[in-house]
Amino acid sequence: METLAVSGARNSAPGVDDDLIGVTVGTRYAIVDVLGEGGMATVYDAFDESEQREVAVKVMHASMAKQEALRQRFRNEAQATMTIVDPHVVEIIDFGELEDGTPYYVMERLVGQPLDLYAEGWPMPVAEVLHIGTQICRGLAAAHAKGFIHRDLKPENIFIEIEHGVTVKVLDFGVAKVPSSNLTVPGSVFGTPCYMSPEQAVPRRGVDQRTDIYSLGIILYELLTGDVPFGCGDPIQVMLSHVGQHPDPVRRREPSVPPAVARVIDRCLRKKPEERYQTMIELCEALEAAAYDTDDDSSPEIEVEEAQGLDVNKTILFDPSKMAVTIDDLIADMALAPTEPDMPELRVAATTVEPMDLEHASRLPTPPGPQPWQPAASRSWMWSCVLLLPLLFAAAYLALG
Repeated sequence: METLAVSGARNSAPGVDDDLIGVTVGTRYAIVDVLGEGGMATVYDAFDESEQREVAVKVMHASMAKQEALRQRFRNEAQATMTIVDPHVVEIIDFGELEDGTPYYVMERLVGQPLDLYAEGWPMPVAEVLHIGTQICRGLAAAHAKGFIHRDLKPENIFIEIEHGVTVKVLDFGVAKVPSSNLTVPGSVFGTPCYMSPEQAVPRRGVDQRTDIYSLGIILYELLTGDVPFGCGDPIQVMLSHVGQHPDPVRRREPSVPPAVARVIDRCLRKKPEERYQTMIELCEALEAAAYDTDDDSSPEIEVEEAQGLDVNKTILFDPSKMAVTIDDLIADMALAPTEPDMPELRVAATTVEPMDLEHASRLPTPPGPQPWQPAASRSWMWSCVLLLPLLFAAAYLALG
């Protein structure tokens, strides 16, 4: 589900049906103007006549409301978010249906910008990134405590409220994994490829709260360096890169990032969930600690690989452009959940993989192999005895006879 930017301006979005303007929804929410539109719904500026406050009303598009699965997911978003009470998660106040059955929900009115607009001109200062990151962690920790996994973290779904200082709000739980919900069909892929975790890109893999930790790591990486690790081009190639390719170290992209901060991001982006931070609280504490770490040495991940003579820009698990791979191939190669306890992580450091020169290979010397057994010279007397025994028996027989 798309994020809807709720800004301070009251300008009707082009192409939006304004029939609801002037209408009172749910007997108390007077629709004033259009705040924004997304692929799934329209957000309206409204006034809560009962509580005498400004609110935002998100109304599903009538065309989308005809599909029961989408209607149910929209309702789930409202119900899920209503149970999460945290200053860093948008507050859902109410939900219901219009007279024609189109679902809507009411949320707090935010004044500010989504993170993708707020952070224009990035990379952002490290201190500001850490301040934003810790607030996101707290909001998601509250969601995880209720059993909800966001699954679509991206800058558009993070809102920077500026009315009373910089406060971060997590939005849009439209594709969240909801406890006791059977809406998620096995094999389905949810999320945005640029920010998708490796396990999200593999349909048969389950996801837990650590998938949000990976996605948040991508967001922090982008805020610090100015771009996501694998770009946002062809979705399939991007997902394959998340599954099988190491990102450039943060300090390779932006050397001004402190090593302690770079190490936190690196751990968030580990391919195996068990190697990342295990909870948002743990990640929040790591970000807070990194803010006070004054270590200015080279980043360890760069030091180690350069000491081994590896080019960190080309240290990869596989090169998607050099081979035809499938998701199942990647599962086997990456061993995200290895079937053998001692299976090592496949890691190849190379610029390219050249095909074997068969003609040259045929001229290579044949390695020594097993040779036919031959009796040693020191054992020749054994053969003499074998040949003489019949003669000795015959001579003895004649002598006795």
